[in-house]
Amino acid sequence: MTAIAGAVWLAPALGTLADGSEAAGVILFVGVLPLLNGLADFLSVGLTRFLLRRGLVRGLGWSSGLDLLGGLAIFAALGMSVIAFVHFVRPQDGAAMLDLAAAFAAIRADPGAHWWLGFMLFSTLIPTLLHLAVLLAALWSWWPFALRRRTAKLLHLGAGEDGSALAGQTGALLLAFMLTLSVFLPVFAIVEGVRRAPGLVDLVIDGFEGVARLIGAP
Repeated sequence: MTAIAGAVWLAPALGTLADGSEAAGVILFVGVLPLLNGLADFLSVGLTRFLLRRGLVRGLGWSSGLDLLGGLAIFAALGMSVIAFVHFVRPQDGAAMLDLAAAFAAIRADPGAHWWLGFMLFSTLIPTLLHLAVLLAALWSWWPFALRRRTAKLLHLGAGEDGSALAGQTGALLLAFMLTLSVFLPVFAIVEGVRRAPGLVDLVIDGFEGVARLIGAP
């Protein structure tokens, strides 16, 4: 899905990496990448839904940890699938659709210019982030105790026809604040982790480049 949005206007420029063939670039970035990305997103959503159901029985902490590991595995599998496709699937002239060596060099030289590619890979982790958000939302139900008790008291005071409207609104705002933090904190942690540890991006690039060398790609 994210690949389609960015590839429509990026494909012609990126196609120049494929021995000057814009047609190969369009096929790869408009046809192949969205297909692989969609499959990875489907698997990630399915895994999250399955583990959320299991988490109701065995605990959300256990299921969230498994979901994180599974999401990272799907993330790696998507990157490796793209590399393998580019290397092994070739047009009739035998030339690769994409010069992997030039592509890795361009990404390493200016990662910011290829943000859409990183977001395409990262999109497979969005269901996992939502799972972590559910875990955090559940944590608010017992910790911190003082905040939980205060929120419950305000909501109780605001309930019913004779309740305090101000108390009910304050309790609702506190509850909305906690739920908003549940979604915000996982995303913030990842963004800050990438920003404060730029070597992490290099590590991911090194890993995918190692896979390319392992299968014999130049």
